[in-house]
Amino acid sequence: TSYPRHTLEAALGYDFPEVTIRIDGGLARRLSMTMISLHNGRFFGGGMKMAPEASLTDGELDTVVVRKMPLTKLMGRFPLLFWGAHLGLEEIEHGRVRALEAEAVDSRLLVPIEVDGESPGSLPARFDVSSSALALRLASC
Repeated sequence: TSYPRHTLEAALGYDFPEVTIRIDGGLARRLSMTMISLHNGRFFGGGMKMAPEASLTDGELDTVVVRKMPLTKLMGRFPLLFWGAHLGLEEIEHGRVRALEAEAVDSRLLVPIEVDGESPGSLPARFDVSSSALALRLASC
């Protein structure tokens, strides 16, 4: 598919920004990251199983932090990220949160964010769970 190709192209020009994150209002943590992703569902990016333990109904977001690593190592790990077999890797942190705040360590640095394939802006940003914010209506066929 085109998603792995675009991921490789983006990785080749990536600067691995330093960010500060705060989870559920706790202490701020500084890290160099490849990606921080929040998930309500298990999949994103054309079938990438980034959050294999995510649940649509648990009231939390599954968080996956991919810390900075050499590009060759990142590309070697990419298939594991795609198949959902990455959660045990030393460069990966994961857990569940109700809220995550993130900002660039250098406020002059533009760190773009992506939300469901759209680019609404850049850090700083706050993401949190809104219980019962989406009503679904299911019909049987």
